[in-house]
Amino acid sequence: MAGLPAKQNGLGALAHLTAYLASWGLHVLGVKFEFLFSKRQCITGVLKKGYITYLLTSILYFWNLHYVRIKMKENILISSFVIAFFSIFTTSTVAAKAICEVVYPKCAAEDTGNILSEKYWKAWEAEMARIDADIEKYRKSDAEVKLENPDPNSFVKIEQIKSEFNFGAPAFYFNRAGDKYRNEAYRNLWGDLFNQATIPFYWKFFELKDGKPRFKNSAWDEEEFLNKVGDTDLLPHPFSPATDELISFLKTRGIRIHGHPLVWGNKRWNVPEFEWLIENYADDAAKAVLKNKAATPPLHKPLYVDEKFKKMSTEDAESLFGNYAGEMEKTSDRRIRQIAAKYADSVDSWDVVNESCIDFESGALEKSKKVCMSLEYGIMPGDYACKAFKIAEKLFPKSAMLSINDYHCGEKYGEQIRDMLSKGCKIDMIGFQRHLWKIDQMKKIAGGEDVPNWSIKRQREILDRLDSFGLPIHISEVTVLPTERTPDGFKAQAAILRNYYKLWFSYKNVSAITYWRTIDKLDKNVRDRDEPYFAGILYPDATKKPAYFALDDLINREWKTSLELKPDENGTVKFRGFKGKYKIVWRDTSGNIRTKIVSVR
Repeated sequence: MAGLPAKQNGLGALAHLTAYLASWGLHVLGVKFEFLFSKRQCITGVLKKGYITYLLTSILYFWNLHYVRIKMKENILISSFVIAFFSIFTTSTVAAKAICEVVYPKCAAEDTGNILSEKYWKAWEAEMARIDADIEKYRKSDAEVKLENPDPNSFVKIEQIKSEFNFGAPAFYFNRAGDKYRNEAYRNLWGDLFNQATIPFYWKFFELKDGKPRFKNSAWDEEEFLNKVGDTDLLPHPFSPATDELISFLKTRGIRIHGHPLVWGNKRWNVPEFEWLIENYADDAAKAVLKNKAATPPLHKPLYVDEKFKKMSTEDAESLFGNYAGEMEKTSDRRIRQIAAKYADSVDSWDVVNESCIDFESGALEKSKKVCMSLEYGIMPGDYACKAFKIAEKLFPKSAMLSINDYHCGEKYGEQIRDMLSKGCKIDMIGFQRHLWKIDQMKKIAGGEDVPNWSIKRQREILDRLDSFGLPIHISEVTVLPTERTPDGFKAQAAILRNYYKLWFSYKNVSAITYWRTIDKLDKNVRDRDEPYFAGILYPDATKKPAYFALDDLINREWKTSLELKPDENGTVKFRGFKGKYKIVWRDTSGNIRTKIVSVR
């Protein structure tokens, strides 16, 4: 800054020094309070802002040195502080990126903050050699591709573009994330991360009025309306978008579609018993018993399942509730027929029956052909699980996979599947739910303690039992909470989720995994005890949590093959890669770029 008064030179230098000291201070604060940056928001966007900031800073710097030095000497202090502002912004952006390079530990060596206990890591690291060997054995295959006139001196690019394995999530909050930005981030989960979507057919929300299924959007399914609502779970049709628009969206992105559920006895979340079934189809005698016994949240089972109900004889139950159960069955069949008529060729697989093992285990399913006196769900049609598969087989094409789904995955689940197969039920896939609903459970797992049904040994026992059927297994509903609602808690969620995914992915017959929670909720209606609302892979503002990056690292990096090889003397490339669809690009001897799509199975 030669030629300027010493005072101005000194003030300008001081301004620049202040800017960089402030920038470094922000960096240190960012490291200390990692929560500010632990979301690792869209890094590409952050980097773009960083590059733009560097450019603007450079322009202002030269403007300061030249233009101001000549024409605006008196404003050198102002311009210096402008540069200071951009310097702070630039450095803090770079600091945010640096902090976000590692967002969760993948092994004990990376867990420098002791987020998970030594006992936890020892248990999993003892299994990893077997897990990795099984992934190599069951998820990869050797391939040999003959190319047309490849240039022997050029590399061939081999890029996997689609996985044979299905990684999914429920699309229940389609256009319901809160605003346009969050809705876009939510929609981008399918394509960026997931290749399968579970779509909702919860009876009471899908058919708010008797005989009027919600295939098409109404005014209250439009994004503009939903963005103004706030908590869409308080609407009469929570987490249940109209299906036409949702299916159309998923089809345009090439996403595999799984329908859930056709039959489920739960009266709180599925059967519209107290909405219109009792009123429209129960006779006076049944109505007198049932009408004033509505289920009250958070109860799942109807209040009429009292001691008198439990002790009722089969004859009395058939006499009192047989007609109503029969009408429920007819109405349920009508619903399945309507759905099949609309989507038989659009939906790839279905949870035909959800969570029925509890009735099989109690003996309620087959005690009466007319009525199932479920201790969990109340009145259901007799043998409803087998009947549902029989009608589904008639209505859906052979290509549609029909699945049974349950959280109750002990030995009785295997017995139920075996029993239904013996009766001729077309079960094409077995659904296996894994929900960690409580933070206390997560803390125990992080500490290396044994949580019922969640130890590595127990996971293997269940999977081995289901694997014996030789049918595809869908890990259909997965919920993993943070150990606490802090940056370290969210990192623990990611690390634990990663290890379970690796274990499940290593099993030969597991064909799909669906993570059940997508976006966290944060509003006045969510209390600390509503813990599953914090199990998502996106924060409430739709920025990405460590759990997102844990799945992204597996799905889009570790379990996706990308290679560059030279062809052999016969014009062939040989490689081993994850099963799926590949795009192969090479240069031929004429200098032309050639492309070929192949499948590795």
